[in-house]
Amino acid sequence: KSYPITFVIFDQTGKTVLNKVFNNYTANVGTLKISEDTLVAYIIASVASDPYESSLYYFKMPVTGKSVPDFTRLLILPPQTVIDQFEWSPRQEGIETIFIGSKAERINTIYQVRIDFDSPEKTRIVRSFNMPSTTFYRLCPTGTALAAIDYDNGLVFSFDVYGSRSTLYTFETRAYGIQRITHSTCDQEEQVFQ
Repeated sequence: KSYPITFVIFDQTGKTVLNKVFNNYTANVGTLKISEDTLVAYIIASVASDPYESSLYYFKMPVTGKSVPDFTRLLILPPQTVIDQFEWSPRQEGIETIFIGSKAERINTIYQVRIDFDSPEKTRIVRSFNMPSTTFYRLCPTGTALAAIDYDNGLVFSFDVYGSRSTLYTFETRAYGIQRITHSTCDQEEQVFQ
């Protein structure tokens, strides 16, 4: 399901400070990141002129900004990709790495995307990882590894982000008496997921 985009910033008292509606976009998923004094918004969206092409868009603004900029397209996504989440890798100087999870009938694909804010045109998918299809999972990138916690099937996958694409560790929680995963925690700085 897709939604038009409304971006609202409130002050500490709950009063609306900024309010902008993006009428030309229909978003599937979006996320915000605040780092020091900068706010970055990412969305996976299509535009009215081409509703079947999804792209990764972003805008960047000072937290105390007085106006909301327009979105800039970073990347056209592979056709028929249904994105359902974003996660960031721990910080790197000048480059942002995000992981975008997508759902499909038999396989979920996780895309590793490198964003260079100084040269947004250099944004690209650098790797992709596949895991069995599931309807509910959470990603946890830790720098050298990417964990994917499959809540439906009681599985935890760990992919080697910089090594061999075939390196995959799988932990079956049911084999250890854990019948259902109800919650997980991701500590990227300490490279721990539980």
